[in-house]
Amino acid sequence: RDFFDYFLNTIGEVSAERALAEIQALAFANLPEPAAKQAMALLDQYLKYKDDTVALASRNLDPSRQHDPGYQLETLKTALADLKALRRQSFSPETHQAFFGLEEAYGDYTLASLDIQQRQDLSATAKADLQAWHRQQLPEVIRRTETRMISESARHRQRQQAIANARSAEEAGKRLRTLGVDEARIDEVVNYMEERERFDQQFQTFRQELASLDASGLAGKDAAAAETRLLREHFADEQTRTWARLRALDVQSP
Repeated sequence: RDFFDYFLNTIGEVSAERALAEIQALAFANLPEPAAKQAMALLDQYLKYKDDTVALASRNLDPSRQHDPGYQLETLKTALADLKALRRQSFSPETHQAFFGLEEAYGDYTLASLDIQQRQDLSATAKADLQAWHRQQLPEVIRRTETRMISESARHRQRQQAIANARSAEEAGKRLRTLGVDEARIDEVVNYMEERERFDQQFQTFRQELASLDASGLAGKDAAAAETRLLREHFADEQTRTWARLRALDVQSP
């Protein structure tokens, strides 16, 4: 399937005839003739299947219910069931499993997860337990990837929380170190936060002097020139001066 899709996805950049000819040439160059003929027969089945999926995708939705999570979930379930039925009609059991087995397993898992999250009769703990159970039913190759992604997501949230709860760059570094973050990444975070702390201090001084400038009665071009001078005095580069201008607008907003 990946081999077919690689060439079929080039249609538009090359003609359909050329893409199909490339598939045929590679099949007969790399497979015994009986196997190459089987591959081309399978390609014909796959092309017909692709055409048939267009009709499924064109099904109309109820506009009045399209934002209803329950309706969305039922629509997804129906679409997946119809797609599975079409695939079983289009291919032998062996081809169906080889082409779509992993995709359908993950689709079932995703629908089960959405269904669990919408349930009002389950506690957060029960939802987590049920989702973990469904995850264990996944084929091993998908289960390993999904488990790794969940673990990485949990670690990412822990790190974000550690930074958000820190009262200083130094404290953020300590919190990240307890979570096992490597020193290079900690240094990047600490350096950035220290940079922002310095900017905040500079901005407060700038804002005080800007307030004094406003009270002095300068207006028009003179006021603009004086503000530009203050920006250059307090902020060394154009990036921090831009930050200061944006912060000043935020402060002035009601």
